[in-house]
Amino acid sequence: VPVTVDLSTNFFGPALPLGLFNKPTLQFLSIGTNEFADEFPATFILPEIRVLSLRQSVNVTGVLPTTIGELTTLQNLDVFLCSLNGTLPTQLGNLAALQRFDGEFNFFTGQIPTELGNLVAIQSLNLNFNQLDGTLPAEIAFAANLIQLDFGFNFLTGTIPGEWGFLANLQGLNLEFNTLSGPIPDGFVGLAALRELELGTNGFSGTIPTELGSLLQLQQLELQNNTFTGTVPTELGNLVAMTSLDLSINGFAGTIPSTLAQLTDLSKFLLRFASIKATALRSLRVSAIDTLLLWSNAITGLAPLAICGLRPAPLETFETDCLVPNPPVVCSCCSVCR
Repeated sequence: VPVTVDLSTNFFGPALPLGLFNKPTLQFLSIGTNEFADEFPATFILPEIRVLSLRQSVNVTGVLPTTIGELTTLQNLDVFLCSLNGTLPTQLGNLAALQRFDGEFNFFTGQIPTELGNLVAIQSLNLNFNQLDGTLPAEIAFAANLIQLDFGFNFLTGTIPGEWGFLANLQGLNLEFNTLSGPIPDGFVGLAALRELELGTNGFSGTIPTELGSLLQLQQLELQNNTFTGTVPTELGNLVAMTSLDLSINGFAGTIPSTLAQLTDLSKFLLRFASIKATALRSLRVSAIDTLLLWSNAITGLAPLAICGLRPAPLETFETDCLVPNPPVVCSCCSVCR
């Protein structure tokens, strides 16, 4: 009796092989990337299942049934790029062995179940690109093994729970393209393993907490298209692992901190539509940068040779307010003058 069935990446269909969902000894079932055009099964007899993947089954519709909570041995549930709809069943919280749930690119609606906080083994939870609404559950903080958390591109509202600062193993947090609001919680100082923080295109406000400067593993910080105010903290210069920084379309004022010159691995820096100034752009003495977008702000002066000397390689894109006549920035190497 097989314990593994992998029929992925073929031309099977259109009906799902329902018999495979009733195999008591089956541990691995992967049937994604086929031509199935059917509804997700409502019942299962899979008491030993570890991996269940319908990945890229774009014509598989229906809902995740409440019976999904009976698969207590399940470690990996992959329904990426299907056409599932309806609300996420609270019974997902019964899957104590679940380590990975990829539900990206579906049509899930309703609120994120608080019961997902019961997933003590979960490491990756991806619900990007759905139609979820409501608030972010504080209970997610109980999923202490989370490494990657993706709730981007939904209709979520409210604030980021301060309790999420207890997710000490979290390396990636994506909340971009929602309608979230409020400040970045001070408790984020506890996210010592964080490498990617994507909060762009929301309604976040307040100042950037200086405590972010203590997240020394941070490589990507995207705060664009919010309503943040105040100055850019000098403490961001402590983030020497940073490769991508986007502060565009906010209400920042003041100057670019000279400490940003310490970010020698920075490859992308975006600062558009802000009242930020810089003294002849001298704060940006970086060697790894390839994308630099600095237009529609209060920066003036000469583009430094330290930047222009990077063209044509590795600097690929450099855009500033250097359009004649009387440009606020004089730039001999810009790829585009705005």
